[in-house]
Amino acid sequence: MKASNLLKALVLITGASAALSTNVIDSWDVEDLRDYLRDTSVSYDEKKATLQELRDLSKKQWQLRANQRAPTYPSEPSWFSFESIKQKVLGASTEATKTVNDWYSQADFDNLKGWVFATWSTTELEKLLQAAGIKYDKTKSVTRSQLEKLAQDNYDAIAKHFKSSGKYPGDWLYSSWDKSDLEKWLKQYGVEYSSTKASKDELVRKVRDNAYRASQYAIDERDSVLDSLDLTSKSLFDKAGELKDDVFNSWTESQLYSWLKTHGVELQESAKNNQKELLALASKHSSDLKGDIDYWVSKASKTASPYLEKGSKKADEVINDTFLVGVDDWSKSRLRAFLEARDVKIPMFSTRYDLVNLVKENKYKPIKNFNSDAFFEGWSKENVQKWLEEQGSNVQQGSQDLYSRANEAYKSFVSGAEGLAQTAQEKVADATGYGTKKATLFDKWSDSDLKKYLSSFGIKTKTTKREELLAKAKQNTVWFINGDGFSSSASDSANGVRAQVKYVAASFFNNALYYWRALINYIRLQLKQ
Repeated sequence: MKASNLLKALVLITGASAALSTNVIDSWDVEDLRDYLRDTSVSYDEKKATLQELRDLSKKQWQLRANQRAPTYPSEPSWFSFESIKQKVLGASTEATKTVNDWYSQADFDNLKGWVFATWSTTELEKLLQAAGIKYDKTKSVTRSQLEKLAQDNYDAIAKHFKSSGKYPGDWLYSSWDKSDLEKWLKQYGVEYSSTKASKDELVRKVRDNAYRASQYAIDERDSVLDSLDLTSKSLFDKAGELKDDVFNSWTESQLYSWLKTHGVELQESAKNNQKELLALASKHSSDLKGDIDYWVSKASKTASPYLEKGSKKADEVINDTFLVGVDDWSKSRLRAFLEARDVKIPMFSTRYDLVNLVKENKYKPIKNFNSDAFFEGWSKENVQKWLEEQGSNVQQGSQDLYSRANEAYKSFVSGAEGLAQTAQEKVADATGYGTKKATLFDKWSDSDLKKYLSSFGIKTKTTKREELLAKAKQNTVWFINGDGFSSSASDSANGVRAQVKYVAASFFNNALYYWRALINYIRLQLKQ
C-alpha cells in the first residue's frame, strides 16, 4: 500500500471514529449529558432543556472539540510523518503541555470499568463496595487487585445503586470518597489544589479532570513493569501448575519495588534496597502475580502478529548497537533515572512512550546530579560488596549500611576532577572496559548476575553466550552514563555516521511495522463495535 493511500485510509477511519464517538452520547441519560456539558463548560437552560436538546447540544460540542483536535495534513503527506500517523491511529501525543482537562476527548467510554478503578486505593475500593452492597468474604485476606476485579465485575450493579447509567464517569463514582481520600489522591499524583479553600465538590472535579490520564499512567506503569519480566517462562510454575515459592528470587530490587507499588502496596522509600523485606511482601501478594500473568498473556495474544514480530526482530538484530534504538527497550525506571540525572523535567502522567522521546531529545545532555542508586541498580549485594572491597572499604556482607557505604565509596570513585559528569563518564567507561578488551568489573560477575543487571534496564535476554551478555552490560551502562555522546575510540567516531544511517533505516522500518500493527488493531476494534 502506498504511503499516501495508507494515510488517507487513516483519515477516513478517524472520521468514522468521530461519528462512532458521538454514538456513545446516544447511550447517555439526562444526568450523563448534564455532567458532560458541565465538564465542557457549555451553558444551557437547566429548567427547560429537554433530553433531545441536551443530546443534540452534547453531540455538537463533541464534534466541535473533535474538529479542533484534528491535525491538518498536506495534500500529499510524507511517509516519514510517523508521529501524525500515530496520533491519528492511537490518539497519542508527545506534547507535554496537552491540557489535562480535555480527558473526555481521550477517554474510552466503551470500557469505563476497565480503567476507572486503576488508581483507587484498597480503602477507596472497600468503601465503594460496601456502599453499593457488594459482598465478599472479609475473613480472608483480599488484595487491592482482587478488590479492583470485584468492582469491575459488579460495575453495572454499582452504577445502578448510585442511580447512574454507568456510561459516563460523573460525580457519582466518588460518592463514597471523603475529602481526605480526594486530597490523598491529588497529592499522590502531583495535582495542585487549595488545601484550605477547596470544597469537596471542587476536589471531586479536580480528581475527575485528571482521573483518565492518571489511570492510563497507572496502567502504563503496570505494563512497563510486567514487560520487564519474563512472564511467559515455564520455569515460573511447578509441576502442579502453581507458582514456585522462589518465583521472585530472580527479580531485582527495583522490579520488586515497582511491582508492589503497581498493586497499591504501601512502601517506604527506605525499602527500595531491602531485598529481604521486598521478597516477603511480594510472596504475600503472590496471588496478584497470577492475575498479572493471565492479564499479560491475554494482552499479548490480542496484539501479537507472528509476521510483524519476526520482521521487527530482524530489524532490531541489524541496528541494536545505536543508542537511539537501544533505549526503546529500557524500563521506565531507567528512563526516569537517565532524565533525572540530567535535570530534565518529567511532565505529570508521562507514559513510557513519552519518557523514551524525552531521553532521545536529551541524548547529548551531560549528567548534572548523578545518583549512586542508579549506578548500583541491578547489582547483587555480593557484587556491591566486592566493589567496595576493591575501593578499599571494609564492610561486612549483608550489613545494613552496605549501600550507604557503597554510596560514600561511589562519591570518592567519581570525585577528583573539575566536573562530576565528566569524571563519572570517564571512570564508568573505564570500569566497564567499553571499547577495549581489558578486564572489567563485569568480567567478575556470573551469567545470572549479568542477566539480572540487564533486567534492571528492562532487557530480557535469552542468550546463553557470556560474551553477548558482557557486551550488552557494557553497552547499556555506557549509554546510561554518557547518552549518545560517548566515543571510546577513533574507530567509534568514524562509525558514528554509519550508526546514524543504520538508525534512520531501522527507525523507518520499525516505525512502519509499529504503525501498521496499530492500524490493523484499530480496524479490528472498530469492527467489534
